[in-house]
Amino acid sequence: MVLLPEYAGLEPQDWHALKDLVLGAAYGAGEISIPPRLRSHPAAQHLQSFLTSRDKKHLDKAAEALCPLHPDTAWLALMKS
Repeated sequence: MVLLPEYAGLEPQDWHALKDLVLGAAYGAGEISIPPRLRSHPAAQHLQSFLTSRDKKHLDKAAEALCPLHPDTAWLALMKS
């Protein structure tokens, strides 16, 4: 299977799962658990850094890592997908 750049090197279902976690963190969701299969992805690593530090710059980096083709509008792309 060829992983397309618009899915940041993930299978579509994994991209959507990680996107939901990042958006959940941004909206203040309670418990966020990153599945083991996704933990090595840069977006998941930035998300984990946010969960540890609560520094929102890590969420911005996670969003950008999920939208490598459009990093300047990453949040809009995540919310619209």
